[in-house]
Amino acid sequence: MIKLQAKINEFHNIKVSDDLILKHNYNNVLETKRLSKKYLDLYASSLSKLNLNDLVLSHNDLNVDNIIVNDKNELIFIDFEWARMNVPNWDIINFCRESSFNIKKKKNVARLYNIPLVDFLGLYYISLCFAYNWTFENSFSFKIFKYRLEVRKQVNKIYRYLLKQINT
Repeated sequence: MIKLQAKINEFHNIKVSDDLILKHNYNNVLETKRLSKKYLDLYASSLSKLNLNDLVLSHNDLNVDNIIVNDKNELIFIDFEWARMNVPNWDIINFCRESSFNIKKKKNVARLYNIPLVDFLGLYYISLCFAYNWTFENSFSFKIFKYRLEVRKQVNKIYRYLLKQINT
């Protein structure tokens, strides 16, 4: 994780003009309304806590399939079709989501990145809702449908966890 953190930081420090790179569209989830109101309300609430002014160049689709380790044991990111300006923690949180990290690993990553757990899980929830929404924008396949069901289970799980955190 330390090597990945360093590589993500290096990538985020690439200076680009905001005018040249698209910004991540968080409103898409709210506009398409593919989730019920209770999920969208928590999505909007979590979104309101993000600082959308300090954006960095983000890969936006970091997962094990988009990272190559070369013969010098260096990490190389590939597949930049989703690269956008985004909040700095999106890449690591989305990597955790794509890697299906359990709550213990999520807590460890949050600690490593010095992100309060409730903030980490708020952005994780946003990432889940975004992934769920994405499954409707692709050609239908059984693989996408299975992925959608799994993401929907995770949306519900993190929703319940966050509500418990908010209400305590």
